[in-house]
Amino acid sequence: MQPRFFCFFFHQWKKEKKRKKKHNHPTIHFNTSLAISIKLILKCRILIARRKTRRTFNRQQIKKQTL
Repeated sequence: MQPRFFCFFFHQWKKEKKRKKKHNHPTIHFNTSLAISIKLILKCRILIARRKTRRTFNRQQIKKQTL
């Protein structure tokens, strides 16, 4: 995992924990917030991966056109 991702993940997770603490059932929410943040990480990863592939694909297309 890249450090930037980890920071984002940790931040989100802490935020969730703080928000849920007000309701006072820490163990349940601890697990759910962790699951939520893992989902977020996966989403981000997929999006970034998609962006990267699109960018390289475009570059290849441009090269083909110029040749």
